[in-house]
Amino acid sequence: MYIFDKDIELKQKNEFDFEGIVAPNWSINGNPNGGYLMVFLAAAMQKNSDKKWPVIVTANFLTKCETEKKSRVTVETIAVGKQLNRYQASLIQDGTERTRAWATFMYEKKVIRTRTGMKRKRRICPCGKSVFHFRYCLHTRCLIKWIC
Repeated sequence: MYIFDKDIELKQKNEFDFEGIVAPNWSINGNPNGGYLMVFLAAAMQKNSDKKWPVIVTANFLTKCETEKKSRVTVETIAVGKQLNRYQASLIQDGTERTRAWATFMYEKKVIRTRTGMKRKRRICPCGKSVFHFRYCLHTRCLIKWIC
């Protein structure tokens, strides 16, 4: 197990509550890095989701978070659908909410790799061609539809 994986490890207390310790390894001047805190919260949300691919994760940092402190993460379900699951998570230390994050997850199989390594979802163009975006289809009627 990598050190980062170990540092975002959470113990599940019940269906929506997790506990963990904010590690000092990812701090700047003693303050936890914002990206690390987002992953810490996303890990808890991902455990509740049957869809594991994070499409988007965003966070608001309400107050300064402290390292090496027992932290509680509470996860709330916003929406569960066929394609996407949406969650909200709160990082709580000493009874105070420090960070709140939102995430959307989808199935990984809905995404494919392009030649550049980026992941994109395929779409069906009005002409019936399978493309990444309508602008990649060079049929005249598709270009007109894209421009208009």
